[in-house]
Amino acid sequence: MSPGDSSPPSPLRAADLLAEKGPWQPQEPVPADLDITVHRRGEDVLDCEDQPCVGGQPLVDGKGQPSTEATATLVFDAVEGTLGYAVDLGNVGGTFEGAGDIHLHRGGPGVNGLSVLLLATGPEVEAANGVVSGVLEGTDSQDNDVEAAITEVLEDRTGFYLTIRSNDLPNGAVRGQLAVD
Repeated sequence: MSPGDSSPPSPLRAADLLAEKGPWQPQEPVPADLDITVHRRGEDVLDCEDQPCVGGQPLVDGKGQPSTEATATLVFDAVEGTLGYAVDLGNVGGTFEGAGDIHLHRGGPGVNGLSVLLLATGPEVEAANGVVSGVLEGTDSQDNDVEAAITEVLEDRTGFYLTIRSNDLPNGAVRGQLAVD
């Protein structure tokens, strides 16, 4: 608008602003999904001699199942709010029908933490024939919020670990911290 010109300024259109400034981009990539392979070992299971444990009870009977290994692939999808998983029980021995299951826990290396999600129950593990797989969405069978857990994991995956429990080791046969290969 020039001095003496009484006409109002022309409105700035969104298309003009977009052409001038370019599309908005986040400063850092926004995590939408995460594909994790977890290597779990019996020797990684912690006892509770030097730290508090869930419910005040020891988390494990000793140090888990010695010389035992298992792997899991987890796919966290924040857009869909789902967690896909495939857990290869490897050489985890024993039965799972009663106290056995697979859990995602909150806790960094060397820390025992509370369960965040139940991936599979003992009967599901027992019937799986070595590989347990599925997709969690909404809430798990213990009414834990899957989407909230996914958000937490995407913010800091190092603060989470998986456990497999068996009837022989109801407090943990193997444990593995989440990490990306």
